[in-house]
Amino acid sequence: VVIMSEFFDKFLIDNIEDFEIFSFFVSELSFIDFLKKNLKERMKNKKDLKISHLIKVAEKQKWFEPNKNDLF
Repeated sequence: VVIMSEFFDKFLIDNIEDFEIFSFFVSELSFIDFLKKNLKERMKNKKDLKISHLIKVAEKQKWFEPNKNDLF
């Protein structure tokens, strides 16, 4: 959350409300929940967030969803 917040601030990204952090990252869990769920299972339905996409976002100064077909 902190890294993405700083990214949006530094590069003056518009429409940050469209960014859903838990589409890309897992939420923090209590210790008990952490023991119940392994990381692989929690990451199963997460989208990839690549540096190349963040560069494109910074260039456009606007958040947009990554393209599933991007190779890099």
